[in-house]
Amino acid sequence: MREYQREKDKDYILNRNVYMQTIWCIRDYDRLREMDDITAKYRASCIDKALDTVPREYREGLMDNIMSHSRYEEFAHENTWKMWKQRFIFHAANNLGINIGGKNEQTTD
Repeated sequence: MREYQREKDKDYILNRNVYMQTIWCIRDYDRLREMDDITAKYRASCIDKALDTVPREYREGLMDNIMSHSRYEEFAHENTWKMWKQRFIFHAANNLGINIGGKNEQTTD
């Protein structure tokens, strides 16, 4: 399944490579939490910190969607889910140090 970024929220658009690296790091979240390695624990805490920027009612659904491509729950519109997903991934990339410079570095792909 392809991963797409929303184009509406321009302040939260990442370079495609940065976006995909962040997605794969988030998908590895469960394994990172189980490891005793300090780097793995740090990455898991970066994802946790980014998840704290998302309202509580969206957190579990976002993680399920990213990790296993599950559908969004019906209590909110799909655009709302996508907005929070975009912001979560942006903050995770910044926390993980993947998005060097901290702002969007969109290139024309």
